[in-house]
Amino acid sequence: MAKVSWLTNIEEGFQRDMIEALKKLGHQAMLYAYKMGNRGEAFDENTPSGASTTMYKRRWKVKGKQRSQKTQAGRWQHRSYNLHDSFASAVYVNGKIASIEYLGSPRSNKHDKKTKKTGRQTVDDYLQSHRFGSTNNEIVLVVIAAMFYAGILENGGKSNMGPQDKFIVISPAKEYIESRYAIAIEPVLRKYGITQKPRTRVIEGER
Repeated sequence: MAKVSWLTNIEEGFQRDMIEALKKLGHQAMLYAYKMGNRGEAFDENTPSGASTTMYKRRWKVKGKQRSQKTQAGRWQHRSYNLHDSFASAVYVNGKIASIEYLGSPRSNKHDKKTKKTGRQTVDDYLQSHRFGSTNNEIVLVVIAAMFYAGILENGGKSNMGPQDKFIVISPAKEYIESRYAIAIEPVLRKYGITQKPRTRVIEGER
């Protein structure tokens, strides 16, 4: 999960425009993370450099022998499409959801064996059950892949290819937000004549 916030002791028009700016930024960050992880490709020609060149070693056993091969960093593939459906970006204002963006329409109606929920149900339940920014009067942008195994894939969980496999899932969203945040909100600041450096926090962590 990647999160960025802004204090909300500001006028209504500024708040509305900031929500729209963060909504767009969140959607782009979500797309960037998804495409880096699922396809190993950049979102567009202006995405942060370096992410697509990371390499890792994939290991698996063939007829009892350990084999290894270098491949592009952490690309994962669809099985149930629940991970795809659990991607979302949301903007909260004082703990209440102002907008939610998804990758698209749900692609799966399969319930995960562990959670008994689809990917879309999982991310909706997670976002609805949290009140980001409610204690500090903030506007908060959250970008998340909500399936429980998203963090396992990122951190290198066990699989039939071995315990060292790591896959890119949602972590590129933080990189994207950090590199694009100032550009995304600059028109809003200029419109309202704000020159003070924004007080923001960009956080990455488990869901």
